Amino acid sequence: MFNTITRPIKALLNSQSAKFRIAMGQASILVSILLVAAFAGLVPDRTGAILEGRAAMAEAIAANSSVFITRSDLRRIEANLQLIVDRNKELLSAGIRNAQGRLLADVGQHEMQWQPIDPGVSTHSQLQVPIMEREKAWGTVELLFTPASPQGSYAFFRQPLTILIMTIAALAFGCFYLYLGIMLKHLDPSQAIPDRVRSALDTIAEGLLVLDAKQNIVLANAAFETLVGSSAEKLLGLKIADFPWVLDDNDAPVDGDWPWQQAMQDAESRLGVLIKMSDPEEPGKSRTFMVNCSPVLADGGSAKGVLVSFDDITELEEKEVQLRQSMQLAEDANRAKSDFLANMSHEIRTPMNAILGFTEILKRGQQKTPEESAKYLNTIASSGEHLLNLINDILDLSKVEAGRMDMEIIDCQLHTVIKEVTKIMNIKAEQKGISMEFCPEGALPETIQSDSGRVRQMLTNLVGNAIKFTEQGGVKIVTRFEAGGEQPSIVVEVTDSGIGMTQEQADNVFNPFTQADNSISRRFGGTGLGLTISKNFVEALGGSIAVRSAPGEGSTFILDIPTGAIDGVPMLEPAALLEDNSEDLQNSGDTWQFPDSRILVVDDGVENRELLEVVLGDLGLQIDAAENGKIGLDMVLANDYS
Repeated sequence: MFNTITRPIKALLNSQSAKFRIAMGQASILVSILLVAAFAGLVPDRTGAILEGRAAMAEAIAANSSVFITRSDLRRIEANLQLIVDRNKELLSAGIRNAQGRLLADVGQHEMQWQPIDPGVSTHSQLQVPIMEREKAWGTVELLFTPASPQGSYAFFRQPLTILIMTIAALAFGCFYLYLGIMLKHLDPSQAIPDRVRSALDTIAEGLLVLDAKQNIVLANAAFETLVGSSAEKLLGLKIADFPWVLDDNDAPVDGDWPWQQAMQDAESRLGVLIKMSDPEEPGKSRTFMVNCSPVLADGGSAKGVLVSFDDITELEEKEVQLRQSMQLAEDANRAKSDFLANMSHEIRTPMNAILGFTEILKRGQQKTPEESAKYLNTIASSGEHLLNLINDILDLSKVEAGRMDMEIIDCQLHTVIKEVTKIMNIKAEQKGISMEFCPEGALPETIQSDSGRVRQMLTNLVGNAIKFTEQGGVKIVTRFEAGGEQPSIVVEVTDSGIGMTQEQADNVFNPFTQADNSISRRFGGTGLGLTISKNFVEALGGSIAVRSAPGEGSTFILDIPTGAIDGVPMLEPAALLEDNSEDLQNSGDTWQFPDSRILVVDDGVENRELLEVVLGDLGLQIDAAENGKIGLDMVLANDYS
């Protein structure tokens, strides 16, 4: 029977926290002390004191009434009773009854409220005191009071002592509970751990935490202190949720997702969970941990805490990420080179077939008219020029990758270079039926410090691409001088109305062996090296290149070329720049003139020597040829080539 009653109480207490049970026990001890004190009479008896006061009042009224009885002054007795009833709220009515039972004085409707009781007997609410006359009982004083103690079904709970004990118990429990909560937060549970156990925990390389049922930290080892950069004293009492954790799946975590919460809720271990935490020493970076959680189980099988271990795998993960990135880059590079070689074979095969085919026709004399011969020769020349440009791109890229790219920084006229490129590329633009124009915005320095050859090559690549990818509209070269910033520069924008690019394609367009997609190579041709070479050239000059584009709206490539020192250099207005362009176009067709001279040509290629002998001979020069450097040096010593 006793076990049946106490079992649910015990289960209820076991389901509560230790703080609750301790506070309840302390409050119960205090209540027990109060009960013992009350039973021992150490606590004042309020009801007894009230009854004693009422008895004293009744005795006083009886004694006073005896005086008036001897004088037969009942009216004075009734007046005194009326005064006493009016001044005493607990006194409901009063009366004087003679020995024959007749009510001689009635105050407060005493006759109606008085309940007959045996003579000489009193209760808590009805008191009878005899009135003596000459040592004989003349009658009695009857006093009707309110009950001295609560009455009814819940009278016990309305007793002053019960209310006092319950009030003290409730206040004591609340105070003890709050006090324990404050004190437990400042207690160091690790002090209860033996030193040898603490030393063993501190030697573990993994961070260890012990959490209570509310996920507050109650124990942290030295490794975890190092991970978060805080001492054990500062960590105790903190909630583990206060740290900047991030789940590795990049989804926004919700309450209950954390492994220690799941281990607490399910009373089961959670192993191998990846969690990240922002690095307090390096903002913007995070550290990755392999987290294992084991619940601390109570007698009933419920989790009362969690043991959490943190294995820092940041360095391992970074190496894995770097390895994956390296593998991806290698795969992308191999794929790009494979696409490049496949495209290159087409770029080489097509002009070579034209050169060999039309050369064979000319060798056999199968041409029918001089016009056909000229047409075949033009095809051979253009195909050879295409092959030469292709080889030059490959050689330039190899120099860039080998770090053997030389720059010749001298005074040069950038506007003249732009006009020359415009003149040459305008021929291709006219062949496609699109416009080509140079539009300077504002004045430009007459000369700058740069490499005119590299600038010409960059502009040729950009303008050539613009023409290649433009079917309608035109290509525009816009220039402007910018004196602000760290160094003055000239911005050259090459804008077309061609096919344009997506943002992803624009981000990769400067990578080697890359075009926007493979279909572009098949449709428009090209090696995908021009923009890579241009980027390396402009960066070697201290400038930059960028692109903005949108599909179907064309592209704009922006070159930012430093001018170098331009103090004292005249500025040319746009009108002067365009006038200069007309003069350059007029003078560009002049033929080279040489004085009579004797020239030594040294080349180990027979075909190259023969070609130079023909070209230079047509200019009226006398040519000597040497097949290597030693022979050439001997000829220089033996002859005069000044």
